[in-house]
Amino acid sequence: MKDFIFSNTTKVYFGKAQLHHLSEEIAQFGKKVLLVYGGGSIKRIGLYDKIIAELNKAEMEIFELPGVEPNPHHTTVNKGAALCKKRGYRRCVGSRRRFYDRRYQSDRRDSKV
Repeated sequence: MKDFIFSNTTKVYFGKAQLHHLSEEIAQFGKKVLLVYGGGSIKRIGLYDKIIAELNKAEMEIFELPGVEPNPHHTTVNKGAALCKKRGYRRCVGSRRRFYDRRYQSDRRDSKV
């Protein structure tokens, strides 16, 4: 696959080694970021360390909200919003393992949406 950028309200970077764009995108909105993730697979697959490295490279102030369930309940979303408001955060970075799981992608193609 060739690298490319798709933009439709939300900019999505496709291709290998696109994570380095994270800090430049977030930097447009300040130096504070809330990192939201689930049960720990982000750490097991090594994505957490890569995200932290990118944010540290841009000298971002990082606060974490771990343990967020898939399709979060409104109470979880409100908890994250309250953290952002309290700390003056303007951007939230979230990660879900399934976006990096080829099995999920193939299952998704077969399902009716």
